Amino acid sequence: MALLLEPAKTDYYGDPLTNARQLVPGVALSPVGLRMMWRSKKSIKPYFIIKGGIIVFDQKVLASSASYQNFLLQMGIGMQARLTQRFDVRVGYGDIHFSNAFMVPSNPGLDVMSYNGGIVYHLGQNRQ
Repeated sequence: MALLLEPAKTDYYGDPLTNARQLVPGVALSPVGLRMMWRSKKSIKPYFIIKGGIIVFDQKVLASSASYQNFLLQMGIGMQARLTQRFDVRVGYGDIHFSNAFMVPSNPGLDVMSYNGGIVYHLGQNRQ
């Protein structure tokens, strides 16, 4: 699920023409990806992640001349550290980019930098 806060009125290239904002709901799917984790048997494990997919909104976003569908690329780096035999903590930094890749003549895009974190639970038998 996605919720985009964008300018209510833009020009052809996506530049804002007003300070008013609007919320636009959307749905994203990233079925293609790769996560590389080093030192998988150690207590501290760095990782790199990259995923690709699409994001679709119920109206044209970022410019009135753009498209409903956009391509989505997510990349990030981080660290996963062991807390207990079952739990790890994960922290990372990432970038999410989407644009329509010139499917239409106007191609505004958006890059969002973010920090993230989470708890990892290991299923199955206890690790040694």
